[in-house]
Parts: sequence; structure tokens; C-alpha cells
Amino acid sequence: MYGGPPLAPPRGPPGGPAPYDAYDVGPPAAYRPGPGGPGPYDPYGPSDPYPPPRNGMPPMVALPAAHMGPSAAMHGHGDLLSPYAGGPAALQPLVPVPVPGQYVPAPVAPPAAMPGYPQQPPVSGRRSYAVDQATMGIRVTELHGMSVFAEYVHPAPALKLQQLWDGLGGAPNRLVSLLDDRSWEVLSDLAAPEALAVIDQVAEAMSRQELRNPNAFFMSCAKKYLQAMPPAPRGAQQPMVPDMGEYGRAPTQMDRMVPLAAPGHWDAPLQRGPPAPPAGGMSGGYEYDYGRAPPARGPPGGPPGGMGSPNGGISGLEILPEPAQQRAREAIARHYPAVTEATFDRGLCEGIRRLPYEDTMAVFDELMSADMSAVRNVTAYVMGMVRKRGR
Repeated sequence: MYGGPPLAPPRGPPGGPAPYDAYDVGPPAAYRPGPGGPGPYDPYGPSDPYPPPRNGMPPMVALPAAHMGPSAAMHGHGDLLSPYAGGPAALQPLVPVPVPGQYVPAPVAPPAAMPGYPQQPPVSGRRSYAVDQATMGIRVTELHGMSVFAEYVHPAPALKLQQLWDGLGGAPNRLVSLLDDRSWEVLSDLAAPEALAVIDQVAEAMSRQELRNPNAFFMSCAKKYLQAMPPAPRGAQQPMVPDMGEYGRAPTQMDRMVPLAAPGHWDAPLQRGPPAPPAGGMSGGYEYDYGRAPPARGPPGGPPGGMGSPNGGISGLEILPEPAQQRAREAIARHYPAVTEATFDRGLCEGIRRLPYEDTMAVFDELMSADMSAVRNVTAYVMGMVRKRGR
């Protein structure tokens, strides 16, 4: 019973009680209850699950699990011997051995971003000149911040723009900071000699302070070079709509976002040659300016008169030159449905046609950047822009 003399003689060397070694005793005597006071041993207590070693050798319950499998080693089943034979050398951890004929690709780390280069989405069908531009001493971080197309401009014209900005050989010229995305895109389409010629023409006109709209003059200078270029090869992925590129350029992402429309709508390709009169529409045959007959069109869809058009929805875009027609379609694509083809009625287009080329492009630039959410009569709004420049 607790507190009485032990039922078995003390184990250990003679000459006093053996130190606590937890092999066949329970908790220390100080934790044992009993009226007789604590004793040195308790043969009825549970054994210590983690006994200390005796004479440098651990007890059997604490043998290393080198001879046991993973499950037996985890749960401490020392009696479950491994079926492997051959001694400890045969029981070393297995090393994966490739199976003959089996190909395991090595992991490849993704390419790291080059420092100093802005991460911009690639433009389909264009070559990146970023490394060549940096090699020629161009400050690519500043240049690529101008436009997403700046990376695809040949290094020679890109260096020319930087030299003009730095004022090398003359007064500083800020042309590089005035070009819009359309001009950068055209510049990336031009070869190096043509691009340098266009930059020289625009920079010379700017030095004489003759330009109010450098981008419009830039496009007029680049037009003759782009029209002489062969058409760009098509890639595997065709655009969703017919070509709407201006001056021979490839369609932009905005062009591809415009849904397909039936022939005669504003995003259908212009009809060349003598038109055939459509059913219920107007017959062609009248000679207009620029030596061509207008394409045959019926009244476009939508409410009569469109957005503020007083002529029953009949467009007058046919009397405009090709660059102005293209800018009008870009404005329609940007502000649709506030701006439609019917917005450009005959009276508005007659006023646009009388403007000089630079003023015409300035009207469309202002229209592209305008907020149409509060405009009720778009035709009158654009006519105000025309009258302001026609005075």
C-alpha cells in the first residue's frame, strides 16, 4: 500500500539507494501521495516513455528506427522489423533512380525583368528595338514612357528625337514630347531613312514656329512614305474587322474591338470604283471632290437624324478627303453611340472640307479628347469647333 515499505528490495548497487533512472519506477517519490511519506521507489507506477541511457546504451524501447519502416518508426513499433535484409548498409534512404527511357524536364526559372526597361505589352507583328536603342546610348526609360510604340521605333530616328530634345547642334526641340500614339505608331512603321526625313521636316517647321498641330503635320509628311510601302504581311491571327488603318498602317487594338457590320455601315471598307445603287438607297454617279464617286450607301440604322443630324440620317463623309474620313471613323469608334456616322451630315462636312489640313486634324483631335456625356447636339458641337477655326 502507498506509504508503506516497498514490496521488493531496492535495486541498484549496495550502499544506498540507486539514483533515479526511470527504468522500472514511476514518477519521483515526491509526487506520490501516501500517509507514510515518500519512498525512493514505486514498483507500481508506469514506466517513463523516454528513459535516459544506461551505461551509454539506450533501452530497447528507444532504439533508433534504422531497421523500421516509416510507419513503424513513426509510431514506435520496435517489434515490427523491416522485411529488408542485408544489414544497415542495405537500409539506407533510397535515392530516386531515373527509369531508362523516361524524360524528366529540368525546371527552368522564368526570365527576370531587365532593369531600366518598363514592362509593356508586346505589339503584334513588330520588332522590339529596346536593346539596340540602349546600345546606341538612348535613354530608353524616358523614351519608352512616351508611348507603347516607342520601343518599336528604329534606333536611328529614336536617337534623332533624343538629340533634338537635348539641343545637340542647335536649339532644343520638344518634338519627342508632343507626338501622340498615332504618330509613334506610324514612326514605328517607317524605315529608318523615311523616319529620319519626316522628323527633319517636322523639326524644321517647328523651329520656324509654323505649326499649331505637330501631329497633324507629322502625319501629312509620313503619308507619302507609307503609301509607297508594300502592305504589311498578315500574321496567323486575322483581325476581326476589315482594315481600318490609316495611311497604310496595321489596324490598332481599338479597330479590332469594333464588331463586324453589314456593308454600308461606317466600319465597312470604302467601295472603290463606280458604285451600284442599293435597294432603297441613293444611286451614285455624281462626281465629288478628289476625283472619285462616293460609295453607295443607304440610310444607316438608328433613329432618324441620328444624334442631332437634321437631314434624316444621311451622312456627308464621302465629300471629305480620306485622312479626314479616317479621323471621323476613329471619333465614331471612340464615342459611339454618342457619335455616329449621321453626326457628320452634309453641312458639317462642307465646313470641315473648307478648313486647311492642319485645322481639320485639329478639329478631330479636339473631338477625340472631348467628353460627350453632357453634349446633346453633337453635330452643332462639332460645327462650333469648325467655325472657331474658320474665322
